[in-house]
Order: sequence, then structure tokens, then C-alpha cells
Amino acid sequence: MSIPTKKEHIRLSKRYLGYSIPIVHDILDRYLPIPEHRRTHRPEMIKLIGELLGEEAKTEAWLHFLADYGFVKGKWLKKPIRKDE
Repeated sequence: MSIPTKKEHIRLSKRYLGYSIPIVHDILDRYLPIPEHRRTHRPEMIKLIGELLGEEAKTEAWLHFLADYGFVKGKWLKKPIRKDE
């Protein structure tokens, strides 16, 4: 199982939710090395994102979490992203 990239997370969010808040993915992934990755992928972190950025961000954080653990998949993952996506 490979973890989706930030662009793939954004694509998943747009596909499933109809919107994307890119900073959600920055908070969950960008600033931590891989061994620390699971520390941010906890319900407490997702709750904090909701408190800071609102319910839509919280929903997107849950989708990010589920995608990283392989529960949300899409045939478009690992494909080139079109300019309109």
C-alpha cells in the first residue's frame, strides 16, 4: 500500500467532497518525517483541525486519514494530474 501524495489527497477531496483545503494535508503530512506520520493521524489531531479550520476541514482530514490507511481508493491515484483538476 502506498500513501497518496498531497496532489492525490487534493484530488480525492475534490472527487469525494467537492472541495479541498490544502492546508489540511500540509498539517497532516508535510512537516513531519515518516516515522512521525502516524502521530498526526489520530482522532485527536483530526478534532484539532476541525476546531482550528472548521467542519469541512475536519471532514477532509478524515478522508485523508482513511486514504492513507487504504480505506479510500481511486483508479485515478498515481496518474498524471490534468490541469483542470
